[in-house]
Amino acid sequence: MTPVEVLRLLQAMDCQVCVEGEKLRVWAPSQALTDDVRQAIRQHKAALLSMLTPERRIALPRYPAPCWRCKGPSERQGLRYLLCATCLAQERQGEPHHDS
Repeated sequence: MTPVEVLRLLQAMDCQVCVEGEKLRVWAPSQALTDDVRQAIRQHKAALLSMLTPERRIALPRYPAPCWRCKGPSERQGLRYLLCATCLAQERQGEPHHDS
């Protein structure tokens, strides 16, 4: 399991992950963290800290993905879905979204 996969798994389990100094804090629903997940977190702690700490953040890969609003062509960076250029411009101008 890669560090990105660990982070995706934690998000899928509705866990909250944050950094406090050099500590990685994970708040999880009751019994969500199995021994295997805990081991993966320990194994990738340094990479997870780097991904979540602004001063040490590593660039996450960008790849094609649909816009979360209109489903048109866009990109996704790491775990974050992005808006396409049209929807982003509408959002910045405060325009309501219209489904086609």
